[in-house]
Amino acid sequence: MSSPNQTAQPAAGGNPFLQSYQAWAVRTPAVTRYSTIVLTIVYILTWFFSLEDLFANVPYYTLFYFEVYRLVLSPLVGNSLLTLILVYLVYPSLGVKMETSMGSAAFLYLIVFFTLAVNISFLLVCLLFVMFQQYSSLGWVSMDFWTLLFALITLDCMQMPDMPRRLMFIPVDISSKYIPLVLYFILCLFSGFVLSYALSLAVGYLWMRGTLDYFRPSSQFLERQESEGGWLHRPSRMSGWVLAGSLGHDAWIPVNTVDPSDHGSSAHGGQPQGGTFFGGAGVVPVATPVSTGALPSREEIAARRLAALEAQQRNFGNMASAPPLPSDHNHNNV
Repeated sequence: MSSPNQTAQPAAGGNPFLQSYQAWAVRTPAVTRYSTIVLTIVYILTWFFSLEDLFANVPYYTLFYFEVYRLVLSPLVGNSLLTLILVYLVYPSLGVKMETSMGSAAFLYLIVFFTLAVNISFLLVCLLFVMFQQYSSLGWVSMDFWTLLFALITLDCMQMPDMPRRLMFIPVDISSKYIPLVLYFILCLFSGFVLSYALSLAVGYLWMRGTLDYFRPSSQFLERQESEGGWLHRPSRMSGWVLAGSLGHDAWIPVNTVDPSDHGSSAHGGQPQGGTFFGGAGVVPVATPVSTGALPSREEIAARRLAALEAQQRNFGNMASAPPLPSDHNHNNV
């Protein structure tokens, strides 16, 4: 005779796919979570509808029919199954790191700004070709998620540009500042030259060089948008939203430095940073997601940031008080 506990055991186990999704949703911040879900839903819809004709950034329709919504929605369409798999290998881990460390509002702003900057640049280049009687450029297309993802990857890699990393199957260390270029070259081997990808790289590098600082929002501005009466007040109350005020006014700086001679080991147990594609050391997030599956609270984020800054100050103090190293052991490590 079976006991009531044995009868209820299968129901208690539940659907493993649902449980996996729920665990992923709990540990993934709001913007990264919802953007990934929307990207998946749009891809499924493309099985039944030709959404590329409606949302892809085609200069002829964007300019002459004033369909400006294409400037924002084009990364959602045009993703093949292989493209989507590559995006899943990179974007969720990269998004978690960036959004948790800079805040959901700042990360959402980056997504929108990079998408607009790439697509507007794409239109300007096409118009430049029109000036030289190349009217076929009005039919060029800018779409799929890599038009945004290349800018985000560049932003992440340029946080510590000289840090060596491993890229997929390449068995040598590559400086972080060259990782986006190498990845772009690899993708071009399969798809040929893609103008929108190249423009996305350019936008990412220009952002990190400070050329686009005029468009960089302050944390005070983002806090006002999340407060009562702001545009992001209601979204900021959703589960997993990382508030800008909980991170301080200089979030997402490399507070944890890593010695390049460690060949990819970090101060956190030697774990490589940067997700599936990018081995080696990267920028350790200011507020590292906890391993319990729940997002840290504001107090935890502030406490971790304060502890990291105090540890860095102690390290600098120890370096200043330590005797100089012999010349044959000085590797000019930062």
